[in-house]
Amino acid sequence: MAHPSAAQVQDDFSRGYFCAVATLLRMEGGANTDVRDLFRCGGNPELADEEDKQLFREHGLMA
Repeated sequence: MAHPSAAQVQDDFSRGYFCAVATLLRMEGGANTDVRDLFRCGGNPELADEEDKQLFREHGLMA
């Protein structure tokens, strides 16, 4: 079995990171300071799942 590339590992990490940020956003009920700070630290939000990106757009975190 081939090992995933470093880029794939990074993409998977980013997707998981933004999944966690989206979960916190749902739990908090809005994009408070903590959610915004974590979102900004996550790198490229385009790597997030489509459902998470939609949530980020709804709360003004993504255009």
